[in-house]
Amino acid sequence: MKEYLPHMLRVRFLIHGFTGALFFSYISESLGLSITKVRKALIYLPAFIGAIFVVPYLLQSADFKREWEFSEFTPIAYYINYLIARGTLLLYCLLAWNAIQKKRNNLRKETHQWLAFVTAACFFSGLITSAITFVDFVIYDFVSYHWLHLSSTVLVILIAAKAIRDGHLSQQLVADSKPKSYQSSSLSEEQASDILSRLD
Repeated sequence: MKEYLPHMLRVRFLIHGFTGALFFSYISESLGLSITKVRKALIYLPAFIGAIFVVPYLLQSADFKREWEFSEFTPIAYYINYLIARGTLLLYCLLAWNAIQKKRNNLRKETHQWLAFVTAACFFSGLITSAITFVDFVIYDFVSYHWLHLSSTVLVILIAAKAIRDGHLSQQLVADSKPKSYQSSSLSEEQASDILSRLD
């Protein structure tokens, strides 16, 4: 990256904070939660704020980015960006967990287990990476980036392994307060097939 695309260095800061918001959106959509447009905007607001803080750095020259370790303004921008990204991820994981438990009775067992697993995995991954970074910045500098990448990789592998084992990514509510249409219909499968054939 430094040699061939130095102007792209740390562009990830722009999307760093969206992890938590996107994750919460996935959970809320899976649960069928009704969220107003204003609340949806508020969910993504911290991510936009975090991105704004690093825009001055991203506008610098490629040479500046290649040589950069910590400039006068970047440490503050980086810390704010990171705190927003990690803080919102952990917060949204907790909110997602709470929503999942409230909707537990309306979910199939497999769906509940899947959403709970993904939420717990994301939360503990975020907690571990936050702890590693805190130790790296505040207590002892041991270049934590490899550990952060390892944590993210393990998270993806765990989610993929469970998805493959379960055979599907279940996101549907199965129990609703309203009765399903045609649940008590006397129409047999043979009659239905005959009608379908004639319609075709």
